[in-house]
Amino acid sequence: CRPAKATWRKLPARRYPSSRRAPARPRRRQRIRRKMALISRFDLNLPKSIVTRLAKGVLPPSTQIQGNAMLAMTKSATVFVGYLATHANEYAQAANRKTVAPADVLKALEDLEFGE
Repeated sequence: CRPAKATWRKLPARRYPSSRRAPARPRRRQRIRRKMALISRFDLNLPKSIVTRLAKGVLPPSTQIQGNAMLAMTKSATVFVGYLATHANEYAQAANRKTVAPADVLKALEDLEFGE
């Protein structure tokens, strides 16, 4: 038993969007901008899997990490990266550059007393 053949018909002209309307994209962009405005830097976190791998890489193999400890490490790593990026960006802006270079990050690490 074959399904009935679909017949397509053209919609009347009044059903097509008029060319006078604004395109739908600006509305979508506005929604995205509104959503991004609601997100603060405190809502963002580094991926838990990456932080877990880094933490387990420096601990003895038999060490277990509690969920709350992992959450605390994730939050603190996110804050640290944001803090470091802010200081590195200041060095880039002082050099009239918009791009943060590795040298800026190293200077920021020394400034924050994490240099070797």
